[in-house]
Amino acid sequence: MNSAAWAFAGIMAIAQFSPGPDMLLLTRIALAEGRRSAIMASLGIATGLLVHVTLAMTGCWLWLESFPTGATLFRILAALYLLYLATRIVWPAKTPRHGASPPIHHTAYFRGLFCNLLNPKVAVVIASLCAPFLRQQLSPWLLGAITVLQGALLWCLWSLILPMSSIRRTYETWQRPISYVFALCMAALAVHLLFA
Repeated sequence: MNSAAWAFAGIMAIAQFSPGPDMLLLTRIALAEGRRSAIMASLGIATGLLVHVTLAMTGCWLWLESFPTGATLFRILAALYLLYLATRIVWPAKTPRHGASPPIHHTAYFRGLFCNLLNPKVAVVIASLCAPFLRQQLSPWLLGAITVLQGALLWCLWSLILPMSSIRRTYETWQRPISYVFALCMAALAVHLLFA
C-alpha cells in the first residue's frame, strides 16, 4: 500500500472508533455477554460496513437521500431500534426456568448488523472520507476493503480486550449503574436521530 492508502487507513480507524451506537453496543455486549458474543457482534458490524461501503461507493446513498420521506422514515426506524436496544439493556430477556443460559451468541451478530445498518451517518461518513482519496486515484475497491477489514479487525480486538478479568470484575461490581448509562446513551442517540 502506498502512503495515501496508509493515511486513509489511519483516518478511517479514528472514524470507526469515534463514539456512537456501534461502540456503545459492542462495549455493552463485550462486558455483559463475553468475548464470543462480542466477536459475533463485531462481524455483524463489519457486514453492515460492507453494505454502507457499497452504497457510498456506488452513489446510491445520495439517491436514497434525495427522497425526504424515505430519509425521515429511515431515521425513525433507526431511532426505534436504538430505543429497543436501550430497553433490552435495562430489561434483559429472562433466563429459561431450568437454569440454562439463553443462546445469545447468534443474536449478537444481528444486533451488531442492524445497529450498523440503521445508522444513517455511516455511509455519509464513508463517502466523505473516501472522496479525497478517490481523487488521488486510489481504487474504490481498496478503500472499501480497508474500511471493512479494518473495521472487523479493530472491533474484534476491542471485543477481546474488554472482557479481560480486571475490566470484567469492575463491570460486574458496577453492572447496574453502567447498564443504565449505556441505556441512556442509546436513548439519547435515538432522540438525536429523531430531531436532527
